[in-house]
Amino acid sequence: MNKVSLLAVLLSLVLPFDTVAEDRDGSALESKTQLEAIHGKIGTTVIEGYSVVGKVNANDDFGSTISVENWEFIDSSKDEKQLGMIVEIRLIRQSSRSFIDYKEIDPLLQGIDSLLEVDRNSTKLDNFQAIYRTKDGLEITTFSRSRNEASGGSHGDIEATVKSGNSASLTLSTHKLRELQSLIAKAKQQLDLIFPLAPL
Repeated sequence: MNKVSLLAVLLSLVLPFDTVAEDRDGSALESKTQLEAIHGKIGTTVIEGYSVVGKVNANDDFGSTISVENWEFIDSSKDEKQLGMIVEIRLIRQSSRSFIDYKEIDPLLQGIDSLLEVDRNSTKLDNFQAIYRTKDGLEITTFSRSRNEASGGSHGDIEATVKSGNSASLTLSTHKLRELQSLIAKAKQQLDLIFPLAPL
């Protein structure tokens, strides 16, 4: 086998794992969510509707926020529709977002409830962290601070981080995490009101 043929074989083994393939209908095969599958289509008209639900201000001095928006993506060529939301973190020089399918919203709300119930009594070791992740990389973590930093109270030594996509992240108090949870619940209520036949 000559060098050119050998190179072609090696590339055929590597490239399928390193590139995003495209299906015959123009959708990305490796889309993590149904929203992304329509959002990323080419060769068709994609109609995108959205509503801003609100935002949570972080506990820093830089104006960092986490926003929640409802989205509707429609592939006009197939009359195919997907509902959900986008959670976006905005920092001074960086922002990233995660797509949340409609079907993921209730499990996400329940996951935040579970995160907020975890405390030092959940493990016999000195510290803990608890993590909930969605398909598109929204990652919410609650964790214990060192006892020397704890401010007291049943949850005074617990904080949370929210990471969106593969980059931007913010540290929040548990109170701010509850604010985010309330925004997500509000977004779900709006979707249910506007689209009463939303997929179960």
